[in-house]
Amino acid sequence: MEVVYMIWIAVGLFIVLSLLFKRYFGALIYDYVVDFGLSTLDNFLMGAGTLGLDIGDWAAAVLIFKKEKKISYMFIAFLAAWEATNLLPLSFIPIFGELLEVILNLCPTVFILRLIFSRYGQADKAEKRFKKNIDVAKDAGIKIKKFQDYLHDIHHLIEKENPVGALKEEARDEKELHRLMKEYVEKLISEAVEIINKIVSTRPEGPDEIIEMLQEGIKKSEDLLDEAKRALSNNDYETAVKEAHNAKQILIESINYCSSMIDKQAA
Repeated sequence: MEVVYMIWIAVGLFIVLSLLFKRYFGALIYDYVVDFGLSTLDNFLMGAGTLGLDIGDWAAAVLIFKKEKKISYMFIAFLAAWEATNLLPLSFIPIFGELLEVILNLCPTVFILRLIFSRYGQADKAEKRFKKNIDVAKDAGIKIKKFQDYLHDIHHLIEKENPVGALKEEARDEKELHRLMKEYVEKLISEAVEIINKIVSTRPEGPDEIIEMLQEGIKKSEDLLDEAKRALSNNDYETAVKEAHNAKQILIESINYCSSMIDKQAA
């Protein structure tokens, strides 16, 4: 019975780990099915493996490289592929090469490299950032249907184990969204600046404390406009829109308040 329980525990643990690390679990297939399997197959291909012609290992290296370059950095994909060749040309060294092959076949190199260097984390953040920016664009009245389709494509690439492709797609789509958001924010900034220029050109008259309050409103507005410009340059559209709106609102409120105070004093 204890053996049965141990088996069930092992199966349960396997299922839990496969769910937690499902993005990385497939790497074990490349480690122990593709790499180890094709390496073992070499010994049945007319003794090719014993002659040093590790055809199976080379085939595994090609398959691993094609897969991992979509998941990690190009250099990491090359490293994983090189490991699959048993660190060619070291594998040609008598005795040492055979020992090296045994060690490397047992080591889950692809899994380890993918766990450390995969770009899934970057792709997930890029997807969330792009979705957030689409929501900001929607609130700004920009048509977002096209960008929602782009977002779907990005998500699909991540699901298909191609975070590198997803990052390239997001970078390309972000440029187009940036252009539209830049136009919108710059319009808000221009409207606020126009109000400031109008106030300065009219040179409003009144008690010193009221004029000082109006000048403070202008100063706060200009500071917020600077924040909006900085946020826009960093693709932080939410902050850019918020600060530009606030800058305009502060000006309007300052003008209305000062006008009402002047009217009261005149009455």
